[in-house]
Amino acid sequence: MACLARLKSDVKALSELFPRTHPLFRVTLATVDEISCVFIVHNDQSSANSSSSSLEKKFVINANITETYPHDPP
Repeated sequence: MACLARLKSDVKALSELFPRTHPLFRVTLATVDEISCVFIVHNDQSSANSSSSSLEKKFVINANITETYPHDPP
């Protein structure tokens, strides 16, 4: 039970550190079984007429949390 309590605490901490409104890294789903995140990269590029536009790439990261967490390293 102590491991489950620690896992819930860790998941909650990650969700609070990286909310869905974070500009670079967002935790979109966090349960005791899995976690889904989005890493956002902004590329600022200037066009020929000196007006700048921002290109955004999103990388979705999905991970399963093992039953032996936190005893086994990834």
